[in-house]
Amino acid sequence: MVADAASEETAMLSQLLRLLRKNLLLILIVAIIGGAYLFLRTPESDVASLAALDEQLVAGRPTLLEFFSNG
Repeated sequence: MVADAASEETAMLSQLLRLLRKNLLLILIVAIIGGAYLFLRTPESDVASLAALDEQLVAGRPTLLEFFSNG
């Protein structure tokens, strides 16, 4: 019984490795796209309210405004 379990485990590991080798390019492309999304996405704003935005705009230093839609 122990030998059967070990051979089943070895067979499953072999199938998994074969699957990974077969789809390596697809896995790499998905990983690169996911990594690029995480690296290049716009971070959350540190402006909590419209009043805070007004304060920042009249503070006398350059400010970049970025508008986007979630829809």
